[in-house]
Amino acid sequence: MIVTFCGHRNVSYSDDVERRLEEELRKVLEESPEAVFYLGDYGRFDGLCNSTLRRLQREYPLLRRVFVTPYLDPEYAHFQDVHDYYDEVMYPFSEKVLKRFAISKRNRWMVEKADFVIAYVNHDYGGAATTLEYALRKKKKYVNLGRYL
Repeated sequence: MIVTFCGHRNVSYSDDVERRLEEELRKVLEESPEAVFYLGDYGRFDGLCNSTLRRLQREYPLLRRVFVTPYLDPEYAHFQDVHDYYDEVMYPFSEKVLKRFAISKRNRWMVEKADFVIAYVNHDYGGAATTLEYALRKKKKYVNLGRYL
């Protein structure tokens, strides 16, 4: 099973959101302990997802955390350190994508590959809302820990 995430860069979440995220991740891992998780590593929600998965990896050592980078550029801020925080780094395209389109194209790619989307979207504008709406159009199974949809 492949799971991806979408959430606002700046989120105000509570212990309840963290608890609900862990519950959703545990449901996935009970069904599929070798699940692969695609992460974008951009913002607080992605950070929460990755740190929760790192903690769960002690119980579910077969899960894989994959950073799907939108850029091939080695000067990309995350590129140098990302190998310390993920099990794998992937660039999903065979060609270089213009920077202004790279994140949205990468997000659509992750949704297309995913069996399940875990979101934190609480308003109807921005990249996270656009990504969740794309997942809905693609009829992906999802849960939204935010208040929108």
